[in-house]
Amino acid sequence: MNKNILTELKNIANSLDDNGFYKEANVISKVMVRVAAKDFSTQEGLRKVYNDDLNQYKALVDAGKTQEATNLYNGILNSFFSQYNDAMKSAWRGQADRYRLSKSMPKELKERIDAVISNNIKGAKNIQEFDAQWNAMSQKLNLDSAMNNMDPRNAAQINQIKAYLKHSYDVMSAKLKADYSYQTGLKYRPEVSKPVTKGTPAPPPPPQSANRGSGVPLPSV
Repeated sequence: MNKNILTELKNIANSLDDNGFYKEANVISKVMVRVAAKDFSTQEGLRKVYNDDLNQYKALVDAGKTQEATNLYNGILNSFFSQYNDAMKSAWRGQADRYRLSKSMPKELKERIDAVISNNIKGAKNIQEFDAQWNAMSQKLNLDSAMNNMDPRNAAQINQIKAYLKHSYDVMSAKLKADYSYQTGLKYRPEVSKPVTKGTPAPPPPPQSANRGSGVPLPSV
């Protein structure tokens, strides 16, 4: 697989170079070096690549190298990185987005959000159960109502909380969505998808999209 990826990358780099996009071609060349050093042939190797990519991204964010972090982010999620399936891309994107966002949030606030999630999302066996738990948590949180007549500074923080919840949803639901697609051959859609397990009723359609992560004034949910 590496050989095919490298061939495709080389063609892209050559095309960019031929059209005068030298800086972009150089970025692709660096990506080729990175791909050549990776092992995608086993699940263990793929997990290591995934974690290495995420740790590299976090290190760039921590070092304030915003453009380099963005280049890595876009490169990993670009379609020619075929070693990552859709579920892995969704999880990686969610983790990367959540990490970057968390750097601008007070540590105590992040810890409170994580505690709310861990207290409310437990033991879901499929994506329908997970969404039912997530929607129940969101209704208790009721962040949209909390924003009414609120000081703009506090409203901005609630928007941060909603974004953090959305990224957390993407990370936590990625594998369950992939399982659903594998078992049914269909892409998961919260409003219409039926449970995979026979005899288990589908949860009622959520009042809003589950992955928006809207929800609660963060106290004790």
